[in-house]
Amino acid sequence: MLEPAEPLLKPPRKPLSVEKKVAVALYYLASCCEYRVVGNVFGIYKSTVWKCMHAVIEAINTILLPKWITMPEETECKVISSFYEDLTNIPQIIGALDGTHTPILLPFEDYRDYINRKGWPSIVLQGVLDSTLRFRNINCQAPGCSHDAAVLKESMLYKNAENLIQKNFKQVGNVDVPYFIMGDSTYPLLPWLMKAYGNTQSTPQEELFNTHFKRGKVHIEMAFGRLKSLAYTSKT
Repeated sequence: MLEPAEPLLKPPRKPLSVEKKVAVALYYLASCCEYRVVGNVFGIYKSTVWKCMHAVIEAINTILLPKWITMPEETECKVISSFYEDLTNIPQIIGALDGTHTPILLPFEDYRDYINRKGWPSIVLQGVLDSTLRFRNINCQAPGCSHDAAVLKESMLYKNAENLIQKNFKQVGNVDVPYFIMGDSTYPLLPWLMKAYGNTQSTPQEELFNTHFKRGKVHIEMAFGRLKSLAYTSKT
């Protein structure tokens, strides 16, 4: 008597395994395909793709992010600053700060805020890199139209710098130099954030400092370049 109703009374689908959820999320992030397309590849609904992607990202941010992306401890600071001093002749450098634009799909609300100066939608990835090209701090939430200085002031790096940056001084001449991070001219000059001299009426000493300074800051440009090349390679 129940045979005609059997298709309607089938048990629900089994929940996806952790491995498949991770695979779905990685496939989506690497390809930037629509949820429907990813769902067809894995044989699941597009709503399930959305759930997998957000669940995996939340797990990464909760478990892996605090473990792998941390500002250097005192022992690490000594190693990093020693490397940078050999490279630039400038003591106490423990990293470089910069930002790059990450392309996104244009949102429906407040979409103008996400259009960057180059005319395409993005969010700003702010990162601190050390001498090994390892990300030590990130902030990725500001809309593309944001100025780099504004992104910095809204980040936890700025708000919690007293706790994130180790306090140790090295006497150079009669000056106690703290650990500091390198930044470009768009950032404010802070006790823990150094930038090059401006181009207006630079003295020979200032130009020499800028030359040495840029030798260290090239690391973050290299790291962003590698990150973007990996994203491009995964799509092709």
